[in-house]
Amino acid sequence: MDGILLLDAEGNIVDVNSSFARMHGYTIDALLRMNLRELDTPETLALAPEKIRQVLAGETLGFEVEHYHQDGHILPLDVAASAMDIGGEMYVLAFHRDITERRRAEQELKRSQQQLRGLSKAANEALEAERRRTARELHDELGQSLTALKMDLESLRHDLPPGQPELGERALAMHALLDGTIAATRRIAADLRPLMLDDLGLAAALDWLTHNYSKHTGIATDLVIDDSVAQVPEPIASALYRITQESLTNVAKYAQATTAEVRLERDGDWVQLAVRDNGRGIEAADQDKRGTFGLLGIRERVSLLGGEVSIAGEPGRGSEVRARIPLAAADAEAVA
Repeated sequence: MDGILLLDAEGNIVDVNSSFARMHGYTIDALLRMNLRELDTPETLALAPEKIRQVLAGETLGFEVEHYHQDGHILPLDVAASAMDIGGEMYVLAFHRDITERRRAEQELKRSQQQLRGLSKAANEALEAERRRTARELHDELGQSLTALKMDLESLRHDLPPGQPELGERALAMHALLDGTIAATRRIAADLRPLMLDDLGLAAALDWLTHNYSKHTGIATDLVIDDSVAQVPEPIASALYRITQESLTNVAKYAQATTAEVRLERDGDWVQLAVRDNGRGIEAADQDKRGTFGLLGIRERVSLLGGEVSIAGEPGRGSEVRARIPLAAADAEAVA
């Protein structure tokens, strides 16, 4: 049962029911000698006069408060308050519901969400590290071995005895196969993680990405990078590269666009990435669907760094994915 409290304009307790007394650990007689401020925590006390004034002015309010229990622990309560006229005097009638269990559940959920974010962040970092290692090995080990094999095959072709054209043709076919394998190895390594992101930085990696994107999709893509964010520390650089990569992939898959623009700039203590296109746009009803057009991964990456993502677009007028990440995220990562 709800605890019921009746107050006068000064906050003096005029009447309570047994439930209110029981939830606070006092007797009814003790409460009738008290003022509300003796129960309120400092945060609640600061708001109480205005709440009383609003209710006595005729408003019906719903809000949360915190009271001290008689043993000193804090009691969170949900309150519904309205004015009551008794003999020409106005009083505040307030119904109180103990929300301790709800608060505990909310705090537990918050802790679980924080743990989940931590696990997701660790998984992303581990995946990026594995991609970096695999890409480096593909480039340095397999790539170099294939190149050496190609050189040996080229030497062997020149040493083939004359009068055996079938051997020359087979060697030429093997040479073409090696060329294709070397190209595929480089492409796979770059897709995993472009080495220039580690060696030359974000600006060079985005330049390579947009150039190859335009070449393979036919979508003319402009890259504009402010000098102040040409070199961005990890893990922000990896996140921005992956967000750009995913956004451009979505443009190629869904937008039916002919042009795109990638813009990277600084906005105060934030770095901001915008990927725009001139395609068919995103329907308004789709913009709130977290998984629409593969945007879930982008939202997750940005969220893990304390950033923000916005998606804008109109049918027939293109779309824009905008991600903002605080530069402090890199400092937090360094401390962690």
